[in-house]
Amino acid sequence: HYIAGPLAGVFLADQGAEVIQVLRPDATVWDANSQAALARGKRVLHANLKNPVQRQQVLDLAADCDVVLENFRPGVMDRLGLGFDAIAARNPAVIYVSMPGYSRHDPRVALPAWDGTISAACGLFTDLSVGGAALDLPPTFTPLPLPSVYAGLWGAISAMAALYARQQHGGGDRIEAPLMDAAMS
Repeated sequence: HYIAGPLAGVFLADQGAEVIQVLRPDATVWDANSQAALARGKRVLHANLKNPVQRQQVLDLAADCDVVLENFRPGVMDRLGLGFDAIAARNPAVIYVSMPGYSRHDPRVALPAWDGTISAACGLFTDLSVGGAALDLPPTFTPLPLPSVYAGLWGAISAMAALYARQQHGGGDRIEAPLMDAAMS
């Protein structure tokens, strides 16, 4: 879904994980190069999560996996029956990593949370030039999707750390790496 989740999956696949990306059958895809980069090292399962039979197939798959990555708005996966509680009930050792725009505890949770709005909210659309003010240069900013990139990175790192911790205590974990928080890093 968008960039953060697929990118976290790429990082994990690059480390040798078997990654299965669940895509809506009618999902829009990126241009060929971007799609190839975000799908690298993964198998793709097309499933409509609003279809009870296909949703059950995904739930059955999640019941036997190590990590679930998702980057929907908080509450979406719960409404679909694929939230942390539903999956952990069947798979107590699961590492569940959410990468929403805003944390489920943030008062802005219901606001649109695309890279541009997150970048504006956390100050990435201010002058980022090193010597711009001193040399009287025009302001510069990055159009790169930094909130999603950093959330994907933090999502993958936290999944690996949680897998390591699971070796010590045997239990699963629920992790949240919001784009807003990740961009601030």
